[in-house]
Amino acid sequence: MIQEDRFQQQTKEAVEGAGTFKLNNSDEWILMYDIYMKGKYQFTQTHDLENFKIIDKNVTMNFHPRHGTVIPITETEAEALKRKWFKPAAN
Repeated sequence: MIQEDRFQQQTKEAVEGAGTFKLNNSDEWILMYDIYMKGKYQFTQTHDLENFKIIDKNVTMNFHPRHGTVIPITETEAEALKRKWFKPAAN
């Protein structure tokens, strides 16, 4: 039996670098992918990994990753990363 590919992106634009991650303390999942011809990511949300809704308006970021990913970290780890790498913007 040949299984048909099922693409879950919610755009007709070409995409790459898709990643899926579960939200902390939730039954919801995020599927994100790079709409590379437009230079932006699109974010979608699902509870069943079959039906996705676009949530771009709920996501803000001031960087433009290429094929980024998301990993869970503890608050202690986040604080250590901020101490090491965060540089306040010049006024």
